[in-house]
Amino acid sequence: MMAQDMTVTGQVSSAENGEPLAGVNILVVGTEQGTNTDAEGNFTLNLQNGDATLRFTYVGFAAKTVAVDGQSELTVVMEPKTSTLGDVVVTALGLEKQSKSLGYSVSEVESTDLVEATETNVANLLQGKVAGLNVAPTSGGPGSSSRVTIRGASSLAGNNQPLYVVDGVPIDNSNLGSAGLYGGFDGGDGISSINSQNIENISVLKGAGAAALYGARARDGVIEITTKSGNGLSQGPIINVKSAVTFEDALVGFSDYQTEYGQGELGQKPQTQDQALATGLNSWGAPLDGSPVIQFDGEQRPYANQGNRLDNFYRTGVANKNSLSLSGGDENTTYYFSSVYENAESIVPNSGLNRTSVTLRGTQSLGNFSADVKANYINEKTNNRTWLSDSPGNANFAVSILPPNISTQALENNYMTADGREGIYQNANPFVNNPYWVINQWNTDDAKDRIIGHIKLDYDFTNWFTVTGRTGLDRYTLRRTSFTPWGTAYRPGGDMSENEFRVLESTTDLLLNFDKQLNSSFAVRSTLGGTVSYRKNENVGVFGNTFKVPKLRTISNMANISPIYDFSEKQVNSIYASADVSYN
Repeated sequence: MMAQDMTVTGQVSSAENGEPLAGVNILVVGTEQGTNTDAEGNFTLNLQNGDATLRFTYVGFAAKTVAVDGQSELTVVMEPKTSTLGDVVVTALGLEKQSKSLGYSVSEVESTDLVEATETNVANLLQGKVAGLNVAPTSGGPGSSSRVTIRGASSLAGNNQPLYVVDGVPIDNSNLGSAGLYGGFDGGDGISSINSQNIENISVLKGAGAAALYGARARDGVIEITTKSGNGLSQGPIINVKSAVTFEDALVGFSDYQTEYGQGELGQKPQTQDQALATGLNSWGAPLDGSPVIQFDGEQRPYANQGNRLDNFYRTGVANKNSLSLSGGDENTTYYFSSVYENAESIVPNSGLNRTSVTLRGTQSLGNFSADVKANYINEKTNNRTWLSDSPGNANFAVSILPPNISTQALENNYMTADGREGIYQNANPFVNNPYWVINQWNTDDAKDRIIGHIKLDYDFTNWFTVTGRTGLDRYTLRRTSFTPWGTAYRPGGDMSENEFRVLESTTDLLLNFDKQLNSSFAVRSTLGGTVSYRKNENVGVFGNTFKVPKLRTISNMANISPIYDFSEKQVNSIYASADVSYN
């Protein structure tokens, strides 16, 4: 065992009242060696180098660095911070301001207030967190969109949703697919790709004054997301590993279905297979008595309640989220890396989502110059998005109106005929499909590659005049394949579509920031800037109907093919200014 070169003892106290501080973190700069003060504010630290530098940190106090310089005893006095984190909020363009200086409403949600769960759309985590913010998730399963409104709707037209901004850069929140009057599916939205575990805090800009600097895009408010950027604690890397599992069940406890009368009409049971097919959607038969009765497939089964059809059809959805993050840095440099993998199974069988998100961010300060660079890559694959609304393709529809004596197992065992067509359990409405035909044979699959990033440069000409240049990019490609299979009752020939959506949104800002104390009473803080915002949206695809060769699922196998093309492009050039004047 080797003796230490020297031992340093000392006490840490508050400059405000002279009281000793217990639990102060003391770290030898450049190493992982350190200690904490005891209840009396005292500490003892063995050093191998008498020229070491110690860093003292304590919640509510400004960090302090002290050179040992061969001293064996130290007396350290720490200054309380003049402002706390809660006094500063992130406003438009990512600017930080004191909340008391604002003339409008801004609500903040810290990352610690977000539920650590495997929610696949981060917007849903804001439910109940902000006054005036209404979040309405859809029932489309993992990866589906969420409708968010701030202080109600502002227009009878449009989606009335806020502008989403990540680290000062607006991102695309388009919904590429939604259910309409005659069915369809929820294609998800842009905000669902953001990883909740990378979020530092969220600011909700509610009023016109709060969001004015973003122009017309922010007429419905702004949700400003600030992501993590490492730390400057002059210590080695911090590694975080997280894993979360969520289980979901269909909310069927309040489904008050009658279980007294069975399939049929006019109070009569079906007497033949044709009558069973004709009344497959009707529960106006005789009282359930358990006697044998013929059903849609010609088989006789008990005329009795078969239990909760919803519990029998839906499964327990399981969602997993596993993440690894690495962060660190010193007073001049920070770095942050994270990798997140999500797998979410819907409560509807054969439907789910896989998402991988990788983020790399670094900051560097060199004198009056500082830089902030970030890139976030997201790969997302959605399997068999659930159809909603009207009955064609909606597996939920048939299950909800099934007569109580018809078991879901009977439908599952007969969902496909010997020649590969849809198994019919009723012929009253060809647009109501066998739910097991839908979940096993229909398909609406997505594959998305997305990159979100920015480069931000700051230069301090003086301690009151700063120039900021920032450019940000949100670019993604989504490939979607959707088909109605050959042999479907209402469309025997089937159909198929292939689409590729290409979306690009870029924003470049130049900001001049002034923050000067004019004299002992007056101070002014102002921003003058300009932005070039560019957006391009392109949809290239093809639609075909009637499979020439049954069950060969390629677009070239369609008898009738028509192209799909849509293109839009928009650029907005803007200048803006903002000023705050304070007295005492």
